[in-house]
Amino acid sequence: MGAALDTVRRVLAAFDAGDEAALRELLDDDLVLEAPGGVVARGRDAAAGYVAGFVAAFGELAAETHVLAEQDDMVVEEYTLTITHTGPYVTAHGERVEPTGARVSLRVAEVYRVRAGRLVENRVYFDEPVLLDRLRASRP
Repeated sequence: MGAALDTVRRVLAAFDAGDEAALRELLDDDLVLEAPGGVVARGRDAAAGYVAGFVAAFGELAAETHVLAEQDDMVVEEYTLTITHTGPYVTAHGERVEPTGARVSLRVAEVYRVRAGRLVENRVYFDEPVLLDRLRASRP
């Protein structure tokens, strides 16, 4: 196991444990996070804010990792994310979807770049239109 994979595993463990302090310590000050809808969060605080907003919208979440592979300073993860819509979800375009209680599974891929034991890039890929369709379909 290389240094990049070790760092990503520590990031995932901190996230799973809800250890925000440990997670933030593994994020570089200049981290760039890209996510569906044209989201670009620059800096540790902005990236942590994006993640916190997603977690607040989907309070119950579980990830089943299918692929975790490393090449040099890059790590790719593919997983199935199962979430429950417990809080307002705000898209990158400002659409607000009120909680529906829907339980949704999505296939997600993330690409991480690590430098000196910290994440410097994180690109998140999932089909946001499919997520929104599933949430809208379950509105009371």
